[in-house]
Amino acid sequence: MESVWLFLKTMLVGALALVVVLVAIPAVVITTAFFWNSYQGKKDIVDKSYGQEVASEEVNLDLYKPFATDNRLVKVTPNPSIKFALEEAPSLDGATAAYPVYAAAAQALYSPEAAEKIKVSKTPEAYERLIKGEVDVIFVAQASQAHKKLAAEKNIQLNLTPVAKEAFVFLVSDKNPLSNLTAQQIRDIYSGRVKKWDEVGGSSETVMAFQRPENSGSQTIMLAKVMRSEKMRAPLQEEKVRGMGGAVRRVASYRNASQSIGYSFRYYATQMQNSAAIKLLAVDGIAPTADNIRNGTYPFTVDVFMVTAGEPKASTRKFMDWMLSAPGQKLIQDTGYVPLK
Repeated sequence: MESVWLFLKTMLVGALALVVVLVAIPAVVITTAFFWNSYQGKKDIVDKSYGQEVASEEVNLDLYKPFATDNRLVKVTPNPSIKFALEEAPSLDGATAAYPVYAAAAQALYSPEAAEKIKVSKTPEAYERLIKGEVDVIFVAQASQAHKKLAAEKNIQLNLTPVAKEAFVFLVSDKNPLSNLTAQQIRDIYSGRVKKWDEVGGSSETVMAFQRPENSGSQTIMLAKVMRSEKMRAPLQEEKVRGMGGAVRRVASYRNASQSIGYSFRYYATQMQNSAAIKLLAVDGIAPTADNIRNGTYPFTVDVFMVTAGEPKASTRKFMDWMLSAPGQKLIQDTGYVPLK
């Protein structure tokens, strides 16, 4: 009798275990599905919040590489009357947005063997290379306070020569109903005083105001030309977005969510990284058109500079003079910038 009871007990325990397993598996599946769907829902919210299309800071610079087959560089016609031998060709560097200009000039004036003298390190690195004496001339926006200080510590005088005119522009999603902000409204947004778009005539969404890295060309202009003496708020935590290995995307990226606003230079935003999902705002009712840049009515019209450390050597001066000549200014216009005259 005891053996029968033990057998029945074993069978009962086994049956109960089977029931538990049969119940648990669907529960685990359901629970997992719930949390996965919940995660996906949150992920979708993030994706929708930032927009599916991303206009990244990066472009394929190989498209503007001098002497490369089928590059996008403007061709200088007729052929320039001056040419630089390999040993006298100035070493060039600069901002990403200026690369198509000085790369096209070098392609016209240099031999292919001098291609290694044409770099694009972005504004902060270009200034640092210039101050270290690693490059002869750079094409950039005005120097940041940090770069001015670094040059002063090295007893180096930064000489800035305007070579083109440009607009510092503000970008919003094409879904944003606004097409204009005043300069003061922009300062209010980036100081943190304005937190909702309806405070400046827009929707009820929270403003997501993206910033550029410190000492970048556009951040320098933002502080000097737009904010002036007003302090910018710290970047939002939400600007740390998804990425492989939890990498933090640079806040220089512009995400075309309807509540976002970012800033850049007109040429970069409309030529190098053009996107139908973003639009350029007018400022104080004035759009950043070529005519308004040329006549200076657009409030945030800025210069693009050729910068040297001290007085340039003869060959560098010769290159700079060509950039300021009629053929050089035509190259600037044909590239998409606004010439000085």
